[in-house]
Amino acid sequence: MLHKAKSYNLNSDVALMVEQLISKEHEFGSRDKLWQTLPQNIPHQMFERIFEHLEDSNKIMINKEGIVMWIFTDNQKLEKLHHVSKKLR
Repeated sequence: MLHKAKSYNLNSDVALMVEQLISKEHEFGSRDKLWQTLPQNIPHQMFERIFEHLEDSNKIMINKEGIVMWIFTDNQKLEKLHHVSKKLR
């Protein structure tokens, strides 16, 4: 009998919790420090997928020293300005 490796889907509640934590703190000393801050019942594989998603969506970045930083702006004034501004090209 073949056993499939347990695969976790990207749980939106957990992803939102991780996203809110990073955006609130603005930066973590390392990926491991972020992982240690989260509740213990979050599987590491799920954390990796959430982290990858946040990087791919340009909400976080890791600098040369390994510091995880929140870079996404959710400023409503900036969004409004972006929508009403003229496109140059």
